[in-house]
This record gives sequence, structure tokens and C-alpha cells, in this order.
Amino acid sequence: MTEDVIRIAADAVSDLLFDADDEMAYKLFASFIVSAKVATVFA
Repeated sequence: MTEDVIRIAADAVSDLLFDADDEMAYKLFASFIVSAKVATVFA
């Protein structure tokens, strides 16, 4: 379940990476990595 959520979120983030400017994309990606790690810890 958690892996599916992370995979879906990763797809959404990668879509955003192509649309957003570099700085915003980096911030989005960094915050996603942090939340993914937190989600894995508490899963």
C-alpha cells in the first residue's frame, strides 16, 4: 500500500518537474523525499 502511494506521488512529482522551473521543482522534489522517508518510518 505504502509503496503504491509513494510510486503514485513520484509520478506526480516527476510530472511537476517538467512543468515547474528548476528551483521550484527542486523544492518539491526535496520535500517529497523527506515525506517519503517519514512515511517509510511510520508505515
